[in-house]
Amino acid sequence: MASANTKSLPQKKGMSKKKKIITVVVVAALAVALIAGIVAAVVLSNWEEYKQNAADRKTVATCNGFEIPYEELYFVTMFYKDSLAETYGEGIWDDPATAEEYRDELEALVLENLNQNYIILSACRNLGIRTEGADIDKYVDKEMANLKEAFESNKEYEAWLAEHWMTEHYMRFSLSVSYLESALYYTLLDNGMIRYTLDNVADFRDY
Repeated sequence: MASANTKSLPQKKGMSKKKKIITVVVVAALAVALIAGIVAAVVLSNWEEYKQNAADRKTVATCNGFEIPYEELYFVTMFYKDSLAETYGEGIWDDPATAEEYRDELEALVLENLNQNYIILSACRNLGIRTEGADIDKYVDKEMANLKEAFESNKEYEAWLAEHWMTEHYMRFSLSVSYLESALYYTLLDNGMIRYTLDNVADFRDY
């Protein structure tokens, strides 16, 4: 689970808009560098052996002080392995030749997904936005309750999580990052760093 001790992450006072933007850019670059190493380790190793080692360690890496758990890396990797298999053929990971052919694309997709989460978390921390708290928990609890209402039983819900390489713990983390992405946007908006309209959705996402 991504974590940050908010007591040790005080609001940066007196930071200029330019310096804040530079800080976020530097955070993004650092996240790319740190995460790339663990993605390479996953896609270049024997998956079952790596999975066991990662499960024993629980946390597979850290990025800017945030922990990257095994469950997150496993979900993202398996999700994109399945996605690429649907695109290029169900047996691509069974054949060493085709597995090697698509490994770089898998690595890039996994890296991009992980990087998005930790850029958001790191940017929030550097801009003084709490990454844990009652408001976040309330939002996550409400979304989880809505999700579970779609299933007839808890057993059916747990089966759905397993089918999609997901854990409830990671689902809650994903929802909290979604909440923080909105908080980050409004912070940037309030500080005059970006203006969002229906016409610049793509530009906003890139930013």
